[in-house]
Amino acid sequence: MFEYYFFKKSTREYDSAEYFSFLMSFKYMQIFLDEDNNKNILYHNTDLDFKATFVFGRKTRIKNLYELDPNYLDTNIYVAFDALQSDFKVKLILEIIGLFCKKFGLYVYTKHFEDVFPYKEKMCLKAYLLEKRYTKNHENERLLDFAYIESKNLKKIYNYLLSSDKIRFSLKNEQFKSLKYRFYQNVGTRTPIISCILEFDGPIIIPPLINTIGINTDGHITFYDYDRIFKKISKLTHKDDLSSDEYSYVMRKDLKKLKKIIMKQKQAVINVSSPEIKLNRILDI
Repeated sequence: MFEYYFFKKSTREYDSAEYFSFLMSFKYMQIFLDEDNNKNILYHNTDLDFKATFVFGRKTRIKNLYELDPNYLDTNIYVAFDALQSDFKVKLILEIIGLFCKKFGLYVYTKHFEDVFPYKEKMCLKAYLLEKRYTKNHENERLLDFAYIESKNLKKIYNYLLSSDKIRFSLKNEQFKSLKYRFYQNVGTRTPIISCILEFDGPIIIPPLINTIGINTDGHITFYDYDRIFKKISKLTHKDDLSSDEYSYVMRKDLKKLKKIIMKQKQAVINVSSPEIKLNRILDI
């Protein structure tokens, strides 16, 4: 786990109700009780499958506390999350940390800092990247559980997952359904197969960067190489001219024809029999 610790200048007193109220104003936050019945806050971004915990402790966890500037006092509040994350996810939690520090005059410390410092995103991100690199180098067996996608492409995937409401607004049609990603292990490489399963009960939004597409027939999913079928279906898929995102969409009236064309492409059928990979098991390169 990696932690950011919060300090105050000259005092460690704070209004817990005010702190909780502020943090709970952000999306994905929920209060929970730990094993000692202490009230904490879990940030669980369900769209990106990312968790971070705001812990309101009763005693310090910092081993070298007395080596730090005595003008700054540990509030015993810290944020903790798994050190193996994509940089994009960590930047999301850093945005909240930055606003938290600004609102209540807090300072930040991590084990990669020489001392307590005012919040600076670049500095905090650099500290995280040091921990991420250390974890990769010293916990090699953990890396076997992860697949890898290039950072710029993973960012596109995350942005799609976070913006389904915005996409529907841009298309001026609330009935559009954003198809969900499915990731599968790719034999011989750590880069996953990126897929989605077509649905035919209403207009659909096809996510960017997929390389296979599936059709579910009576519980059996047949996968097709998306690059090989794209020319056949390109007249039925559309781009949003008002958006820079790379998703495409298909109108309800074209779904039956889309399905018929794809199912005819027998030469594009590929075998996907490997296990599905959860989004929280994909890292950036």
